[in-house]
Amino acid sequence: MLVQDSGCAIPASVRSLFQAHDPRVARQTSDSAFTSDTQLGTEAVWAQVQNIKRRANKCFRRHMDEHAWCDIVQLVLQLALRIAGGSDPNFNLEINKVQSRAVDSAFLPQIRKHDGGVLRHVDKRTDFAIGVDTVTSLHADADPDQLFFSPMTDAYTSTISPVCGLEVKRLDGSEEEAQLQLMVWQSAMLAHLDLLLPPVVARTVTNHSWKFYVAWKQLDGAVHVMRSFAQTTAASSAGTENTASISILLKLWTKLISWFETDYSPAYQALLRQADQAQKAIDPLEL
Repeated sequence: MLVQDSGCAIPASVRSLFQAHDPRVARQTSDSAFTSDTQLGTEAVWAQVQNIKRRANKCFRRHMDEHAWCDIVQLVLQLALRIAGGSDPNFNLEINKVQSRAVDSAFLPQIRKHDGGVLRHVDKRTDFAIGVDTVTSLHADADPDQLFFSPMTDAYTSTISPVCGLEVKRLDGSEEEAQLQLMVWQSAMLAHLDLLLPPVVARTVTNHSWKFYVAWKQLDGAVHVMRSFAQTTAASSAGTENTASISILLKLWTKLISWFETDYSPAYQALLRQADQAQKAIDPLEL
């Protein structure tokens, strides 16, 4: 779903602006890269795309730290949510910074040291989690005081339904470390909801490059992770380096956000309702 037509992402309505502001990339861009979709083609979106490009390239040139790149990521996510949400009053996704927020150890994966010692938890955290706003949304009829909605432990994020995690690294940051942090978060999500649910998606962001990962659990309990898009697809060039890569990134995000709203969130809430009913069956006084 995400890869399909991902290269056709630059609004035709801003083609002249693209050629004027990014002439080198524009010369290398084929006609097939332009779309008639007006969702991304407003002047307001164009201005924000150019702001993201300028700030991301400044971060890259000046070797700025992870906090600066987190600011870029937040700009991209805010724009994608604004585009995807439009004027829908029921749109209910929000961005949460979770660098300092712990995951319940009951859901963390465990490893054993090489000497065969005791198992220890792999306690890694991620930078952002996109979640369902429980105040504005039609949420599961479950009591957050009796049932954690997420594997997070703090007072607020334990009450939201996360749908996507992101880990950010600076220019010389380790992609392998980012992958590990995301996979720990994805494993915790799958352990929290148990057995089958829609795939848990996440992204790593290392300077300009945004890579997509999806994890799912099989009936035997094994967790599988699909790595980022193949280099032969336009989706693999999604990032913040230039207008074309940002356009592809935004198209991928708007498609993904639509999936969160129409497929993932309802399935997640159904599992929460099941867990809530199971909790009440254990404690009849809750009925």
